[in-house]
Amino acid sequence: DLSHIDYILYYEIFDNDLVSIDLGLNVKQFDGEITVSYDPEEELSQTETKDFSGFVPLAYGRAEAGLPFTGLSVFFEGSFLAIDDSKVQDYQVGVAWELIDNLAVDVAVKAGYRSMVLELDDVDDITTDIDASGPFAGIQVHF
Repeated sequence: DLSHIDYILYYEIFDNDLVSIDLGLNVKQFDGEITVSYDPEEELSQTETKDFSGFVPLAYGRAEAGLPFTGLSVFFEGSFLAIDDSKVQDYQVGVAWELIDNLAVDVAVKAGYRSMVLELDDVDDITTDIDASGPFAGIQVHF
């Protein structure tokens, strides 16, 4: 069980109907529990549980390029950190189709690929090599 909340502060470098670029800082707040079981034989079994919580600062970037008059766009959004042998990365790449675009609300359908890698090397007595990656689809509402 490893949940997280993202707090993202960014500066919009460039933004128009065709291209959007943002750069900033992402702070991930992790909170969870890691359980490891080892059973070399059925008679000898070991289980250890370790609570894990904390804040991890990451560099943040986002870029989107749209196709004029279609509502279609391609995007990349990612957060990265690498220190010594530890690495945290969370990125997604995909396509979006904007269904509604007006002053009150924007609604888009998104699909793509997302990857979250958490490689920790003895951080708070925890060493991990977690890779949660795969396709995604969703609806984005921006107001």
